[in-house]
Amino acid sequence: MEKELKSISSNNDWDFYYNTQNIRNQSFVLETEQYFESGARKGFLEPLVFMNLFWEQLQYFINNAHKPYSTLQHFEALPLTAEQRHVLYCFILKFYGGYPLPVSNIDGIQLQTTLLLLSEAFLRYEGNTLEKEYCQNINQPKNLNDKLISLEPLPESYQYTAKDFEGFATNNDWDFYHNLENTMEQQHLVFPIKKYFQAGERAGFIEPLAFMNLFWKQREIFFQSQNSVRSFTDNLKTMPINEEVRHILYGWFLKFVGGYHYQPKGVWYDVIFFKIEYAFESYEGKTPEKRFCLREEEREKKISEVKAILDAEVDRESLESTKHLPLQVKEPELKAFEQVFVFRNEVITQIINILKVYFKEDAEKSELERILNNGNNADRKLFFLSNGNRLANLFKQLYEYEFIVGCDKKGLEKWIIDNFNYKHRGEIKSFTPDYIEKCISRDYYSCENPLIKIINKEIKIVEKPTKRKQRKY
Repeated sequence: MEKELKSISSNNDWDFYYNTQNIRNQSFVLETEQYFESGARKGFLEPLVFMNLFWEQLQYFINNAHKPYSTLQHFEALPLTAEQRHVLYCFILKFYGGYPLPVSNIDGIQLQTTLLLLSEAFLRYEGNTLEKEYCQNINQPKNLNDKLISLEPLPESYQYTAKDFEGFATNNDWDFYHNLENTMEQQHLVFPIKKYFQAGERAGFIEPLAFMNLFWKQREIFFQSQNSVRSFTDNLKTMPINEEVRHILYGWFLKFVGGYHYQPKGVWYDVIFFKIEYAFESYEGKTPEKRFCLREEEREKKISEVKAILDAEVDRESLESTKHLPLQVKEPELKAFEQVFVFRNEVITQIINILKVYFKEDAEKSELERILNNGNNADRKLFFLSNGNRLANLFKQLYEYEFIVGCDKKGLEKWIIDNFNYKHRGEIKSFTPDYIEKCISRDYYSCENPLIKIINKEIKIVEKPTKRKQRKY
């Protein structure tokens, strides 16, 4: 068997693996050698044989992470037993910290999206294996990824497939949807749709990729419908699909913008979602979508109501025993002062035009416009396609020249943290309280390439980045 693995393995010696220029995490190398030499998998494969198999396939994984589905298919086609493949998956996951994966990285790091698919295949292997214990990240809740992956038996067939949507759906594959260059909505759109039709409320009803292509095509038309709102909603209403399918499509459109009941954002597409919501709610019966597509706060409210009913069924004798005790009244807690974040009207259009080129997706640009107009929070954090201190510096200047009013610097810092991520060395980073405070309040991080300068209370765009001064040694 070890001879058969040579064609899919590297041909390195231990000196290669114990060289920090090749693998910085030497603890991983040592623990892997021990795992097969004297540990849980002693006698399963020679340690160096496995290490060479692992290394060759790790390089494939890294080089092809932009094609997540095809990468997984490559692994599934390797001439390995199911058990060997399971062990290989374990060590690839272990190399990156184990499972479950932090969900905050799935929308921003391509490797993490591909790792999530691999972890799903890993966990679908039956039984409580040695590897499921060995590569578990105990610092994360074990069920952290459960909403995104399908571990249940998959449907053998679907009632509706791609043939049923020909003419009004795209023809993309899963590599397209799991590639962050096409959409970063992995956590809230791509993985949930796949699970919903594989193992969720609608398992076996619509083929997941077929629905994804149907939704994506209509989403593309939606983004182009600013001047044809009525035509778009009429098209959705008359599209030749089953009414139950249409109801599901409406539900996912609402979920895409935060769920229903829809909260207006003061933008051009409000009327579209009012019409979609009306049609969605008009569908008869208590459907899975009417529960699944609720806004998160409304779902939590309904859960709380059910819990309250259950909690009300208490032991009446216990109530009687406390009936005559003095009534204790708790003083109501005062709500913290709510700061109102407001841009002055004379600059808001200019700021929107300056910033929107730094956001990739049309939905993000529309959401940016909404939150700058009303000072509320975005439904999801918006990804600023440049260094974080450039965005922070822009808001800092606007605040200091009183183009932003209604909040103090702490309120401004919190608003930035709540609403934006930024790009750092090709990855998505979140603003931290310490970092944003250093940018806004303490001048710790100077901004060498600001987006704007304010001169005589006029906002000027900085056309070219400032060149860094070269150090003299």
